Amino acid sequence: MSVVSDSNNKDKADSTSNKKKRNCITVIGDFFLDIQTDGLKKLPGWNEDNIVPSISLLPGGSAGNMARQMANFVGLNQEVYLISCIGNDRNGKLLLSMVSNEHCHFDRVVSLNTYCTPTCIVLSSAVLKERTFVTCNNALNCLCTALLLSPTEVKKSPTEQSEVETQSLDVRQAMNIPNLSHIHFGGYYNSIGLHKDKHFLKFVSKCKEQSITLSLDTQTPLTDIVQQGGTHPVMKLLFELLIWVKNKQI
Repeated sequence: MSVVSDSNNKDKADSTSNKKKRNCITVIGDFFLDIQTDGLKKLPGWNEDNIVPSISLLPGGSAGNMARQMANFVGLNQEVYLISCIGNDRNGKLLLSMVSNEHCHFDRVVSLNTYCTPTCIVLSSAVLKERTFVTCNNALNCLCTALLLSPTEVKKSPTEQSEVETQSLDVRQAMNIPNLSHIHFGGYYNSIGLHKDKHFLKFVSKCKEQSITLSLDTQTPLTDIVQQGGTHPVMKLLFELLIWVKNKQI
């Protein structure tokens, strides 16, 4: 029989209490399986095969990377959650297994039965030090406001969205993250479902009303924003943000 001292019980209780009091950061957006080639001397043409020294499988996506890095940065002081959509397929299971020992919470990543896991083939040049990409978003297109508020709200397509009551919405309660203090939208350019979601901007406004700070990284080429002007999905979000993290293209 083992005996646990009162001081040990108190330490355990304090640890549990502190965990409940920690502020929570939620990252919403793209979560990819990256297939990365290294040392590519030239892009292959049709019916060509170029040999490279190595090919790596890595967890990726702007939101996925941000959530993982943020969780490592804040350590045990805050909880970090990632909300995204992947496929309930071999790639999705591999992706989740690759991050299973990390500090970030991935239990809000929804696996969809009839969709492919977002995957990006990254071709890295050995000469130019540049990269080019081949990307499949697929399951990511199903990310919508209803799913943010309820992980079980799995939609058949981004256009088939349930009505979301935003008038009296308590964001923290609806998302079941009581101590939510900040939301970061990662790789917003890839989150097509949110662009088309009529409830999304209302959800964002509610977050701001309830003192949840907001930040965004766009991953959007500057030419896209200039061409679409004020109608671009990014422009509609700018006035709600505390921080806008730009990338090298913008």
